[in-house]
Amino acid sequence: GTWNLTEATINPGTDSAQVFNQFALQLSGVSMVLSVNNDGTYTMTTTEPSGTTVENGTWSVSNGNITITAEGEQPFTTTYSITGNELTLSVNEIEFGADTFPAILKFTKQ
Repeated sequence: GTWNLTEATINPGTDSAQVFNQFALQLSGVSMVLSVNNDGTYTMTTTEPSGTTVENGTWSVSNGNITITAEGEQPFTTTYSITGNELTLSVNEIEFGADTFPAILKFTKQ
């Protein structure tokens, strides 16, 4: 299905953690749409003020974890949860400005 980013917690668990809800993401010009296919492929389209990027790759689930492999990248495995129409992913690195931070991303199914 198709999932839209509705909340991002950057640098979770630290004093410098920042939570961006859907309104704050829209104000900053950031959107992320994750299209997950039953055949184990995905497309993630990220739009920010500097432009739009599209990432394609594969995914698989095992033992309560999800492994995501973007084309040309090494696979990474992380925790995830789906509650109702909300998907939560923990990622090791997300670009924010010129830096990268760990993040918790929440998506709502469309």
